[in-house]
Amino acid sequence: MEGGSFAFERTIDAALNSASGQTVRALLDAGLWEYRARARALRTEELRDEPVPEIESRMTPLLDAVLAHEGEVVRPAETILGQIVPQLLLLSPKWFERSERRLLSGGAEDPLTHPSWRAYLLGARVYDRAFSTLRPWCVRAAVATNPRGDTQDEPPVQGGFRVESSVTTALAMHVIIAVVRGLAAVGDEDALVETTFARVPARERAHVYMKLYRDWSATQDVPPPEYAARLLQFWAWRLDALESAPPTSARDDEAEGLMWFLKTPHLLAAESVLLGRRTLKLRRRGPRITADLWRRLGTLAVADLAGTVELVELVVDHELAASYTHLPFDSVAPVLRVALSSGDPALKSRAERLTHRIGEETGRDEFGQLLGAARDDANDSVDA
Repeated sequence: MEGGSFAFERTIDAALNSASGQTVRALLDAGLWEYRARARALRTEELRDEPVPEIESRMTPLLDAVLAHEGEVVRPAETILGQIVPQLLLLSPKWFERSERRLLSGGAEDPLTHPSWRAYLLGARVYDRAFSTLRPWCVRAAVATNPRGDTQDEPPVQGGFRVESSVTTALAMHVIIAVVRGLAAVGDEDALVETTFARVPARERAHVYMKLYRDWSATQDVPPPEYAARLLQFWAWRLDALESAPPTSARDDEAEGLMWFLKTPHLLAAESVLLGRRTLKLRRRGPRITADLWRRLGTLAVADLAGTVELVELVVDHELAASYTHLPFDSVAPVLRVALSSGDPALKSRAERLTHRIGEETGRDEFGQLLGAARDDANDSVDA
């Protein structure tokens, strides 16, 4: 049988090229154009995120006409409506309130027949108002998620991670963004966060952590401190869960995924070192340590050298225990140089032992030369 994600992609493509789908897009464009024009005319930001009754009164009968059809003919329109739920909540909130059940019921269980929910998860950004409105549907979708994974809903895997989002991956992404923004938290009455991350398959959780790392690495804006604090709290919560769970392949998958947080910029160094240590101790297998992690360790070393040296020791232990050791000198050396130049004799001695060990077990002369250079620098400092 054909995979659900690929069938749904064709549904979206068909919707974008259908008459009903194009009608919905035209309605949205017209509504947003008038909304912005009113804001410009008033020269104010007061319209931001507030509905305009005149716009809603014009859009409502047209949206009703779109949904007046039944069966397959209305599927393209329902797909596009799902993708623009945040905009509908701005332009036609009363219409959406009375149409919500029609659009979203059955979406978690049968997304090809009821495409709006899945189109929202896969096609819409996370907006605060939309998330708060649709939160009960998120809970329902989390409960309906098969924790073993749905083979009809899984995109292919590359390098241990799916190359495109399934609906459950998208659900987890929406929820973790809500956690970071403070819209949801562990301990909430509806248990949305706990249910989502208990039932979304571990590899998909790991994929979400990777996407968050990439988003934070790509942005030129520093996330607010409270966002970083909430991400650290989430990381600690997932470690608590994994440390209390028996060893399984699923636990290994998520532990490997949490390594992305150790690489993530903008997180406080002290907490990153502490949580990174716990993550590395859980890590039993996975892809090779990459250059971006070594760069992050170099950054952490400036703020917490002793803690970072312990992280480096754990990484080296992992690599030396592997069937093929991968400790590229150009990546490892910058962190070791900082430790070898430490003014703390105990820490410096620890770094020397680690560097000796790497050189002896890998047979790489460069690490011995690194020790020699460190001694020369120390002697030059004394002579000066």
